[in-house]
Order: sequence, then C-alpha cells, then structure tokens
Amino acid sequence: MKKFSLPILLGFLLTTTLASAQDLRVGPKLGLNIANLGADFDGDPRVGFNIGATGLYNLSDNFSVGLDLIYSLQGARYDQPVGFNETETQTLNLNYLYLPIYAQFYPVNDLGLNFKAGVQPGIFLGASADGENQNESFKAVDICIPVGGGYEFDNGFAFDIRYAIGVYNIANDSDDSAFDSDTKISNQVVQLNLAYRFNL
Repeated sequence: MKKFSLPILLGFLLTTTLASAQDLRVGPKLGLNIANLGADFDGDPRVGFNIGATGLYNLSDNFSVGLDLIYSLQGARYDQPVGFNETETQTLNLNYLYLPIYAQFYPVNDLGLNFKAGVQPGIFLGASADGENQNESFKAVDICIPVGGGYEFDNGFAFDIRYAIGVYNIANDSDDSAFDSDTKISNQVVQLNLAYRFNL
C-alpha cells in the first residue's frame, strides 16, 4: 500500500505544481514615463523611462494579481533663477526602484482588455539637477497608487497605461536640503508600458 501511495502522491504534487506554473507568467517590461512633481513644486512634465521585470498570476478567468520590479527615471523640469529677471530651465532627475503590486480585472471573458489598481512602494536611488547632486533634498522611500488599464495578446505581449499617484511627501527637510520643513512634494507619473510574459 505504501509503495502504491507514494507514486500517486508524487504524481499529484507534480500535476498541481505544473498547473500552478501555467497560471504564472513572467517576463521583461519597459515603458515611457511622463513625469512631474505635485503639491508645492512648480514644475513642468519631463520624459523618462522605466525598465524591469513583471509577473502575473491568474486567479480566475476575470482576475489576476501582478508584481513588477522596475527602475524608473522621473522628476520634472523647472525654471531656475540665474540672474536679474533671468531664468534657466533645468531638469530634475529622480531615480527610484519600485515594486508595484496590483490586482487586474478582465471585464470580458476571453478578451485581453483589463483594468488594474494597487500600491507601489519605492526606494529612492538618487537625484541630480544640472549635474549637481540633490540626494539630501529627498526622502529614502516613496509610495504611489498606480491605476490604469491595458490589453494582453495571445502571443504574450501586453501594453498598458498607468497613472502612478504619489501619496507620500518625498521632500526632505534636512540641513542640506533645498526644501524647508513645510514643503510638500509628491511624484506624479504617467507610464506607457510594453511587456512580454511567458509561462514558467
């Protein structure tokens, strides 16, 4: 009986593992960022990019959960005074490592159209403006709420558009910061993304 049960148990575990793997799809992703800073920062949008990896696990025909790991270049453009009644447009580069976690809903069965929302914690990697280090002006973490929609094709390719809404004040008020203690700044980023996922 034990000799018969062991192969059955191993076969059941292998079948379950393979079935689960078919529901998990992973792959690379990259995208275009149209970024700005909200709240007290008076700036204009700048173009950046994001690149990384994406994973999606199907819970049912209509729901899945996703997890990405991306590097994101964002920030803003702003006018810097350089003399009497003169300004110079500079670009603020903000570098982050984000971990978007989101739920994805498919309103129509057998159609790749989807909508998503979640939470996006991030780690600050560094900042610069006009070649000067601005690390002391920004906090070490960020939190955004990504919302959006997209479409998945049968060949594994997918595209989406997301709006990452910053809900955390990233302005640092240290002695070396360019901001004072009353300044509130948040990231605001529109992302146009392309991904390719395959079954494990």
